[in-house]
Amino acid sequence: MTISHLIEWLRTKPANEIYSYSCIHTCLLAQYLKANGRWFVAVGADYYACNRWSPFGWMIFRQFPNGFSEIALDFSHKGNTFGAALTRAEEYISNIK
Repeated sequence: MTISHLIEWLRTKPANEIYSYSCIHTCLLAQYLKANGRWFVAVGADYYACNRWSPFGWMIFRQFPNGFSEIALDFSHKGNTFGAALTRAEEYISNIK
């Protein structure tokens, strides 16, 4: 799970599609995790819980890599779109190089 991989995934999403940052099951990061094989996803600000292998077995609790929460949330309150998140992700990665 890297910013570069998140950028690749964001490029597959419609730029104008809006997502809810505050919904722990359907926010940008929850959708990203589900697209990458995670089950029963619940997302917090800097962490996530999911079940990777089966619907009734073992749960995973992990912290997101640095930058993921900042990319997912539009602090300007103009709305959370996948296109805006992609722009934030590209800016983030260019600033760490």
